Amino acid sequence: MTISRFGRLILYALAASVVILYLARNSEPAAPGIGETTTVHTANGYWPCGSTTEALDEMEKWRALGDSQEVARVLLRTGSGRLVGGMKVKILDIGFEKRKIRALTNANGKALPGDLECWVTSDAVR
Repeated sequence: MTISRFGRLILYALAASVVILYLARNSEPAAPGIGETTTVHTANGYWPCGSTTEALDEMEKWRALGDSQEVARVLLRTGSGRLVGGMKVKILDIGFEKRKIRALTNANGKALPGDLECWVTSDAVR
């Protein structure tokens, strides 16, 4: 039995697809799930951490527009917070491109005095 040129081309394409899928799934570690503890990634400055998903969305909007004063106003008005790289957090809930977290330690590893629970973009804790 011989395989035609077209048949070989299909087999090569199928093999390449399998390799690409394997590499895509294994090249990046899985995002932390609910109940897992992880470290906040380092960013330029800080990650806005909204008391609600709406507060986070509003802070992200103003941050994208480069209006740090408006970000600060929203942060104060909504009782939100900020996260910096190196903080340890526990994932409490998962939304679309958002994670609800509880901050456990500061960037130096010292336990935080209060319970800071808020929503951050998933990029902050991947």
